[in-house]
Amino acid sequence: MKLSLLPNCAPAGIGPAVRSSFWALILACGAATCAHAESRKAVAAANFAPVLAPAPGQTRVHLNAYRLDARPVTNSEFLQFVHEQPQWRRDQVASLFADNGYLSHWAGAEALGPEAQPDQPVTRVSWFAARAYCAVNGARLPSWNEWEWAAAADEQVGDARANPIWREQILNWYARPATDVLQPVARGRPNLYGIHDLHGLIWEWVDDFGSLMVSNDSRNQGDPDKLEFCGAGSISAQDRENYPVLMRVAFLSALEGRSSARRLGFRCADPVPQGATRTTSALPGTASAGATRPHTAPSTTGPTSAAPGAGMLPGDSLYQLPVDLETDSGAHIPLSSFRGKPLVVTMFYADCNSVCPMLTNQLQNLQKRLSSRARANTHILMVSLDPSHDTAAALSDFRQRHHIGASTWTLARTDMDSVRLLAAVLGIRYRQLPDQTFNHSTIITLTNPSGVIQARSVGVLASDTELITAADSMFAATATSRPDDVAQRRR
Repeated sequence: MKLSLLPNCAPAGIGPAVRSSFWALILACGAATCAHAESRKAVAAANFAPVLAPAPGQTRVHLNAYRLDARPVTNSEFLQFVHEQPQWRRDQVASLFADNGYLSHWAGAEALGPEAQPDQPVTRVSWFAARAYCAVNGARLPSWNEWEWAAAADEQVGDARANPIWREQILNWYARPATDVLQPVARGRPNLYGIHDLHGLIWEWVDDFGSLMVSNDSRNQGDPDKLEFCGAGSISAQDRENYPVLMRVAFLSALEGRSSARRLGFRCADPVPQGATRTTSALPGTASAGATRPHTAPSTTGPTSAAPGAGMLPGDSLYQLPVDLETDSGAHIPLSSFRGKPLVVTMFYADCNSVCPMLTNQLQNLQKRLSSRARANTHILMVSLDPSHDTAAALSDFRQRHHIGASTWTLARTDMDSVRLLAAVLGIRYRQLPDQTFNHSTIITLTNPSGVIQARSVGVLASDTELITAADSMFAATATSRPDDVAQRRR
């Protein structure tokens, strides 16, 4: 795969102002003209039985035709990316989007060094950074099922999962010491589609890693901790002897969007070209090639703007996300409009008739237990996981049904891509089932006025004492500093 980013896709002399412009880059670097996409290999549409059952009683899924990079993204390619998009350098990336291990094996912010050879796969990259890289290249991360279906092929057949010899070869990789030096990409033989390194080199991000809710799957249905998840909850394995897939599930389900790991990298995907456009949005300041976003609220194309005089956002502020919301009243507001007061935020869907009403009741009780000053100044935000059905009218109906009348309480929706970004930041895992219901984790998060997370409550039966204490402490009469002073000192 020969990667060409902006130098070969855009006119010479393109500057930072143009690079930060969404529409300018669409004109300068359409996805169809970028050389990066030329090395993606086509995978035909398929109906297959994934190792993880998509829903209770369902064994097969349908995949539309797509293309997948012939090999993982390399250090040299990601180096070019951070040079063109300096907000993703390890010394500039917002800590909301990457942990301390991000690109830590590189010799410098724009220097590879002996531990990161140019033709080795790039690793220690967060999900957010991987997504941004793919977006710049007019692509996206593959879905879990897309990656797994491509990885099911050997050199001769499209589905070799039942071949015990093939399985054993893959398992041998997991037995290798983690201290092994990474090999260059594409040294082994490609599979049936011409795709290299799906096994035996690195772990790889998938776009919907947050749908792998397996931490509670092995528990009995009677376990009260099950109420961490709304809906049927578990993802069951149809083939419990397919250890490589189960190990990948276990690995990905333990990650956060900002996580990095020594052997964790990625590759990009896109639909088979038929005039389709990509729907993955870029993060703050990341120009995107050929992107369109589902329109549920006005979109932003750069960093979330701060209120005049509000100062620089902390790197771990929730308001680093360029998310636009449509409220149940039909108003369109940026997520950053909540800046300046503590925010309690969670995610739900209006048609839920199980845990979501309990989650709402938990929030109402939490609000009542706050001190009078904290109650008057702390806002509650519930964002829908299902914007295609949860219209402003549906959210307004939910408000009435559950007697939510407080002016400090907002119900909102956003586009599906922003749902995924927000859920990744909040640590909320979710997946939509064939009957249009959702499994999702029930997490309540409290941020300070600068948007920095202060406390979480996981599960509707969990204690909210920590949340209440943290919220009340921001308004304690003995406080010697403003609630966001500490956050402003953090990266």
